[in-house]
Amino acid sequence: MSATKIARTLRRVACIGLTAGAAALMIPGQAGAATQIGWTGGTPPIGGVIYLHNSTITDDGGLRASSKIWTSTGSTVAPGIMGVRARLFKSGVICEVAGYQHNTAWISTHEAFTSAVCGTGSYNSHGFVRVYNGSGFNEYVTFPSNPIDYSGAASARSQRIEQESAADTSKTFTVGGQTFGPASQSPDEPDPDFVAAYSDEGEFGYVRSGDLANKSDSGTRLSVYDDTGASEIGSLTVR
Repeated sequence: MSATKIARTLRRVACIGLTAGAAALMIPGQAGAATQIGWTGGTPPIGGVIYLHNSTITDDGGLRASSKIWTSTGSTVAPGIMGVRARLFKSGVICEVAGYQHNTAWISTHEAFTSAVCGTGSYNSHGFVRVYNGSGFNEYVTFPSNPIDYSGAASARSQRIEQESAADTSKTFTVGGQTFGPASQSPDEPDPDFVAAYSDEGEFGYVRSGDLANKSDSGTRLSVYDDTGASEIGSLTVR
């Protein structure tokens, strides 16, 4: 079979699988020792277009988490159709959450990045994408990337975070019927009521999952709470 026929066959198989399940393509991507690319997911047809999406973590040129969405056929879409919200995690704790960024021109691929660093540690990427359907947005969570290890610059926030890292940031627990813990790393599992995060000042605490979902504009400040959910200890700014 020629290379052209093989490529056409693979495209047909991918489109059939995405239309039926809108789930993951079964091959995780990987590129280089300091870059990890999460599995590619897909949407059902929206306005006749199937979209694909994934997340990447890299330290090439500095630590960056990114999420990306693109049309499965390479066709371009109008401005404002595709939105991306990148998120950076350090050992499962939110280091940075970005606001939604939408395409501003007719394009086929749209990508957004984070820029924060939370000290030395293990980082991964896990964001959101959304597509305008004519009356509102359909939102999808990307598959998380595998982690990479990174040695961060010694900023004041990073130094505070490294001190906070002595705490067990991965534990999950319940207080007053509210669940606390790291963000879900699976598109099929909901986040806890309070999601582990570092404040702008580097304090470890928890943000309400509802705030993460609903307050997606850049510049919005999310309250960071202690492990009871009752006392506010700082804030995390949506970048």
